[in-house]
Amino acid sequence: MVHNQHCSTVSVFVALHILQADLHQENLQLSDVKKLDSDGLKRFFSINELRYITEYNAVTAVGLFNSEVKTHLLLLANRGSKNFSELKDKMRALAPEFTGKFLFVLVDGAVKSNERALGYFDLKPNDLPRVGIYDVGLDRSWLLPPGKITTVRVREFCNSFLQGELQPQSQETGGKTQVRGRSLSFEGRWRE
Repeated sequence: MVHNQHCSTVSVFVALHILQADLHQENLQLSDVKKLDSDGLKRFFSINELRYITEYNAVTAVGLFNSEVKTHLLLLANRGSKNFSELKDKMRALAPEFTGKFLFVLVDGAVKSNERALGYFDLKPNDLPRVGIYDVGLDRSWLLPPGKITTVRVREFCNSFLQGELQPQSQETGGKTQVRGRSLSFEGRWRE
């Protein structure tokens, strides 16, 4: 079956796995690419092989940490909470804006095996929901301050990271990371 494809388009169709995947299609317009080589094509497939939002578990961890995209945006939430589905939908809607820049990862805080991931952000299940950024290459994390999780706040958090506006503070300031030129602060710390 052809889905409005042109001869100058490479497409990735993501298969559905009931209740755990997103249905989406990614296109690489060859006319928009200055140079297409095997490395560029591999990067396109690698970036688009994961779902818009991937649930963290022992199986997906390997793919997440071996991905070409080394920065993860984590939604840390308890699956049984009343606003879980709403939060997941907000993240899923935001994810396409940041394809190739962040992997959106859902960490279910109610799962015992995820306690280590929560501990990395100094969180416990009763502290959730929260949103954090983890940079695999730097082995560094940032945490969005407590408050209502909205697409506007998360988008600003992501853009601040991408623009290099998250600045680490000295340890005397409690490990907080400030956004240059704004009163909003993000928590950050080095992994120990």
